[in-house]
Order: sequence, then C-alpha cells, then structure tokens
Amino acid sequence: PQVHRRPEQVALVGLLEVVFMLAPFVLVAAGFFVSIGPIAHGAAAIAAVLLVIAYQQVVLGTHVNNKAFSVVGQPLMVLVDIALLHYSMWKYELSEVDWKGRNVCVPVMHVTPTLPKIE
Repeated sequence: PQVHRRPEQVALVGLLEVVFMLAPFVLVAAGFFVSIGPIAHGAAAIAAVLLVIAYQQVVLGTHVNNKAFSVVGQPLMVLVDIALLHYSMWKYELSEVDWKGRNVCVPVMHVTPTLPKIE
C-alpha cells in the first residue's frame, strides 16, 4: 500500500535498499581482493561502520539480548526487509490481506457514491 500498487516502485525501493544499505559491506569486502582505491575503500568502510552503529542503536533500543547480533544482523536485516517488501506486494496484489478479520486489499476497498436510503 505504501507504493500505491506499482510493482516498479517496489523494485526501485528494493534496489535502493541494496545500493545504500548493502553496497558498503560488499565494497569493503571487495576492497581486500580488488583494487577499488583507498578513498572508495575508506568511504565504504566508514559507511558500513555507520550503518552497523545505527542498527546497533535499534538492537539496543529493542532490548535484544545478543549485542553481537547488531554487527551481523544489519546486512541480514536488509535482505529480510527486501524479501518482506516483495512478499507484501505479492499478498496485497494477488491475494488477501486480513486486518482485524477484514480484507483490506485495494480491490475490495471501494467508495460508495451515495448513502443507502433510510426507510
């Protein structure tokens, strides 16, 4: 529902998540095997550390018992978020989404142009 029934926007959001939230980790790892330049490698390392710190704040704020999860969990969280984004789109477009026992998909949500007559 956030992308207004447009699968291309879901794909764009998923791509942007990969670029901005996973690419720094990939570049840091690749920088050890392939020459990407010291500035790019340093910038990717700083971005990866900042992403882990931001995710660590979320982990600490939600009182997860294992603090080491914040280091490993951030890249996994991005992959899970992308999977859930696509699963949500699939359920919303092709199936039924129940909330409080009612189907809230757009195809069943419609506006009644006039109120029924009271007799």
